Amino acid sequence: MDNDWEITRHWLDRERSKWMYVLSKHGRSFISKCRAREPNRARRIERTAERVFDHGVSWAQTADVITEIKAVRQNIAVFEVHVKGTVIRIAAYLHLGLIPIYLFDFDTHSGSKNNLPAHYKDRAAEMAKIAKSCVQNYDFAEYKGHMK
Repeated sequence: MDNDWEITRHWLDRERSKWMYVLSKHGRSFISKCRAREPNRARRIERTAERVFDHGVSWAQTADVITEIKAVRQNIAVFEVHVKGTVIRIAAYLHLGLIPIYLFDFDTHSGSKNNLPAHYKDRAAEMAKIAKSCVQNYDFAEYKGHMK
């Protein structure tokens, strides 16, 4: 496995009381790159992550904010996070089924659910495997204390 990857915390508010975990390479994550080139898109993604943080993964699954990506053949659960009112999606790995690790963002056709092209599924599965190997080196104690 590539040793350049790590799990990092991306702050969602100025008080540093809310965050999202992201997979980063050389200290750069998809959200930091997105913030630099498309700040409005980044803010929509951050607002969605904040909703998941506030209400929990169970709520997000019930509300169809998070859905499992079907037909990933790598024996790893990979999820799609829907940014409300947009075609923006985020691939995520759910550590212990409870802690989202956000992997990368992409666009889909409006209304498409679980109808992703194979290249997105393959990329998501590969990055989820990397995230799964990285979680062994990360302490999620502060998030577990927050979980509903």
